[in-house]
Amino acid sequence: MSTTQPHGDLGTESLYRILIDTRNLEVNLFWRRTNYFLVLNSGIVLAIFYVTKSIHIRVFAAMGILASLLWFWACLASKYWQTFWAERLAEFERKNLTGLDFFSANAARRDALVAQGIGAEGVGKIETSIYGLAKQCRSVSFSMLLLSIVFALGWLALLVRPSREVCVRWLLK
Repeated sequence: MSTTQPHGDLGTESLYRILIDTRNLEVNLFWRRTNYFLVLNSGIVLAIFYVTKSIHIRVFAAMGILASLLWFWACLASKYWQTFWAERLAEFERKNLTGLDFFSANAARRDALVAQGIGAEGVGKIETSIYGLAKQCRSVSFSMLLLSIVFALGWLALLVRPSREVCVRWLLK
């Protein structure tokens, strides 16, 4: 009687590729969703410049709030799955590909590699100062969450004070 692995005939390399592809799919889906909501919010902004009545501005502002809240929710859902698959990759590496550290490197190791790479670029003082900000890991997902909140707050302000002239004056400052 033969025993089989739960993953059947798939080898370590195939499983690793599946994990990477799934993680990459989640990252790509995040950007597609983010771009969709950014375009939707931008379209609503443009629509406001073509309406003149306060009630229409309020309707568009309410639509903008809804779109921004859905955007926020979609970003959270995407972050969940990105994190899940990144952790599965790291776990798989630690268990099956010891020492590879592509996805399983700890924060200190990642930061050291980034600092080393930035230091090796041989750029001037201004570039070094700016690139130095990249030595700390920052989340693009979090930036998109913040952008959705900024849009929601802007829509809320417009809902409270629906004036197209206020929008135009603010943009022209």
